[in-house]
Amino acid sequence: MKKNILLLMIIFLLVGCSNSTDERAEVSSDNGVFYEIFVRSFADSDGDGIGDFNGITENLDYLVDLGVKGIWLLPIYPSPSYHGYDVTDYYNVNSEYGTLDDFKKLVSEAHNKGIKVVLDMVLNHASSEHPWFIDSKENIDSDYTDYFIWADANDSSYDFSASPIDGKAWSKYENRMYFGAFWSGMPDWNASNNKVREEFINIGQYWIDLGVDGFRLDAAKYLYAQGEYNTDLNLLQENLDFWKEITDGWRDAKDDLYIVAEVWSGSSSVAPYYSNFDANFNFDLADAIVSVVRRERDLSGFGLMKNLTRMHESFEKYAGDRGYSDAIFLTNHDQDRVMSVLNNDMDLMKLAADIYLMLPGNPYIYYGEEIGMLGRKPDEDIRFPLKWGNDYETEWCKDTLNMDLDSIEVQLEDKDSLLNHYKSLIAVRNSSDALSSGEMVALSMSKSLLIGQIRYTETEAVFILHNISERDCEVGFSTDDENLIYSTKTGYTLKSDSVIIPSKGTMLFSIPVEEVSLYEELEIEIG
Repeated sequence: MKKNILLLMIIFLLVGCSNSTDERAEVSSDNGVFYEIFVRSFADSDGDGIGDFNGITENLDYLVDLGVKGIWLLPIYPSPSYHGYDVTDYYNVNSEYGTLDDFKKLVSEAHNKGIKVVLDMVLNHASSEHPWFIDSKENIDSDYTDYFIWADANDSSYDFSASPIDGKAWSKYENRMYFGAFWSGMPDWNASNNKVREEFINIGQYWIDLGVDGFRLDAAKYLYAQGEYNTDLNLLQENLDFWKEITDGWRDAKDDLYIVAEVWSGSSSVAPYYSNFDANFNFDLADAIVSVVRRERDLSGFGLMKNLTRMHESFEKYAGDRGYSDAIFLTNHDQDRVMSVLNNDMDLMKLAADIYLMLPGNPYIYYGEEIGMLGRKPDEDIRFPLKWGNDYETEWCKDTLNMDLDSIEVQLEDKDSLLNHYKSLIAVRNSSDALSSGEMVALSMSKSLLIGQIRYTETEAVFILHNISERDCEVGFSTDDENLIYSTKTGYTLKSDSVIIPSKGTMLFSIPVEEVSLYEELEIEIG
């Protein structure tokens, strides 16, 4: 193919780039990779079949070897359910997971190994078995009645059919109604009650005093929810004002506290929450990455990377001088596992990992994702025991989907395994300031076969190309082995004026920092 080649220190033939960069400020989370742990399923240290704190502590070296810099623990508090999102005591731990001293040891050992600990903080609702709710239920004159959302069943000022989520939010008890956005077993706290707010601040400060580094806020947009109150409220503003008061109280105890929130909405609805939080989980981005990989084409509006740049500009607007970090992921504990979504296709799974682990922000790995665990709803089936291949495997439920999956022990010995693929990607990310904390220039390609970006700091720049298509692609690009940082596949070819990137392959090249701005004006031809 004859090409008209534009000569620079690095040469491109047909590329369209965004005309703006992502000026992302540093935040206290250090932009490392986090690992989401469901304690019950992670590692069993005492043979009772249930994961526990000591199981995590004894396997911290696995996480260090993986390259993880932080762990997010799903709820660890006493609860009548297996998942723990209906809390009965916010000042204690689930006895099935161990003791408070076991938890303190986990925090201490994690810190010794350079791993931060983030707790799931569930403040939208409690358990219907929480002693305060029981008291409010049994005694209308209880001091705790106003800690929850109660109403007379005949009060026409409420719309008892309204619900912020699919299903029924109001439940009846005798001649009264109470509100639970998720279900009757999870009554919502009354966020308008100052005593409730004071209690929430105290809860956070208690765990901060025990050494935790941050909180993941569950259901953060539902503290003020549709149908919950009988007055006309600006729900978004009420939520923002509520969280400002709570997070300010927590930061009085720890000024570098890391706060990441679940605001399960489109990015435009998520953006205002950056006025209070360091990070928010980017559900739009997760969906877009999985969609691009499944389709083997980048058909996402202006393109995946350009769309991401627009998101970041919106996040920055609300974060202001305090800065922000994007919490990026593929799927989590509430969604079908990504390997199942990708139909157990190993090449697609590796490609999805290539893409999100090279993006700015904090990548979050859902436990077992790194070995390709399968899982589709119901919820128990997306939270199966982690497959260690040794006595640490938990047995609290029977895994019906991953019987043939190679365990961690087996995959560690296989250089081509998904686990070793994750380890290599994270090692490359952690070794580069540009990849771990650099700014971003989004590249838009002339064809939908590739996606790419440039990550850079004042001293380093990395050009990243992902071939998402089913065929090898030739890209007009002049470089040499010295500038090739990393390739996920060995079947690439470096020619004098082009690079052939294998199907589903990712390649990283070093480029001169002083020429980053030039790439905004260049075009790359994809052959």
